[in-house]
Amino acid sequence: MGNIFRFVEPLILLDLRVHPGASGYDMLQRLQGHSLTGTTIDKAAVYRTLGVLERNGMTESEWTESARGAGRKSYRLSERGVEHLAEWADLLESLSGGLSVFVQEARASLG
Repeated sequence: MGNIFRFVEPLILLDLRVHPGASGYDMLQRLQGHSLTGTTIDKAAVYRTLGVLERNGMTESEWTESARGAGRKSYRLSERGVEHLAEWADLLESLSGGLSVFVQEARASLG
């Protein structure tokens, strides 16, 4: 399911669902501070994940002109990407429940 340790993939999928046509730079600006693990999201991880998602048919991209000079690559989720976002939501929901039980049991064992 992608980068499960940093959870970059589901964050990118959700961001593209909410903000279709976003560039990698746009996503980086929005995703800082929103990591599921509370860590800073590495710029290279975002672009690497975008490349993997595109190669796997989860996203589609196009180059657009920019008023600030260089063009930018903008991304949209494909239908397959929307399905993959739903898979991530199911997985994270399941993990959330399991983690809550673990924390309760660990706290109870510590007295």
